Amino acid sequence: MASAAFCWDSDFSFDRLTTPVYPHPSRGSDIAFGSDQGRLKQILASLGIIAVAVIVSVESASAGARANFTVLSDPPGALVRLTGEAIATGVAPVTFRFPLIGRYRVTVSKEGYESHSETVIIDPTQAQSISVTLVPKSRLKAAARSLFIPGWGHHYSDQKNRAWLFHLFAASAVGFYFATDAEFDRQNRQFLDSETAYERALAGGAGRDELDARLRLLRDDRTDAFDAETVRRVAIGTVIGVWSLAILDNLLFFPDRKDSFSVKGFAVAPDFRDGGFGLQLTKVF
Repeated sequence: MASAAFCWDSDFSFDRLTTPVYPHPSRGSDIAFGSDQGRLKQILASLGIIAVAVIVSVESASAGARANFTVLSDPPGALVRLTGEAIATGVAPVTFRFPLIGRYRVTVSKEGYESHSETVIIDPTQAQSISVTLVPKSRLKAAARSLFIPGWGHHYSDQKNRAWLFHLFAASAVGFYFATDAEFDRQNRQFLDSETAYERALAGGAGRDELDARLRLLRDDRTDAFDAETVRRVAIGTVIGVWSLAILDNLLFFPDRKDSFSVKGFAVAPDFRDGGFGLQLTKVF
């Protein structure tokens, strides 16, 4: 039966463990297992201690590199989004324990409140936290936005369907106005040309028949110009109506319909009763 033996150097060190020692083919058994069991146990025990120390150090390094970033919100329940080298989301209050490091953009949003964004530097070696107080959206801010672009205030108040509906109304009203304005300019120029031609014919001593014909044409052109001006005024009123309706809709029908709109003691609120609709006006004395 073949027997295996290993040669151990008396100047043994742990650094030499990286190079395995194999029995030399030309040598015999320099150290037998039975005679060196004590030293072998010591070596194995030392190796076990080193392995445990390495594992503990690795776990400690991993724990140190694990970001502990907390986001609090008032009111709670806001959606939190971290954007940077990685993207992470959660619902406040939330603690991110992912290995995040560096510059991140934090966005906190909740329906009915204005979104909050800020830039933070996440340090994985220490716990960090931010607290965000969200500002409720207001009907006045929504109405102010719709003063510039109908529907913009509805986007602000998260009423997307109404927003696009008012965008469509506004675009149609503006297009209608430009079309009627161009038609009025055409009819007005034609009326002015007819008026100039009639005055020239009158000054040139034209015959009665020619003057009568030019006068009838002048009257027809004037009527057409007046009609075009009337339609243009209707278009202007339509544009004003769409803008006004968008503003009033934001003031009176903000998502929280229970609230009223008040100015200097007067309060106006929509009133829904028995399937009908009305406005309730109150005065605080």
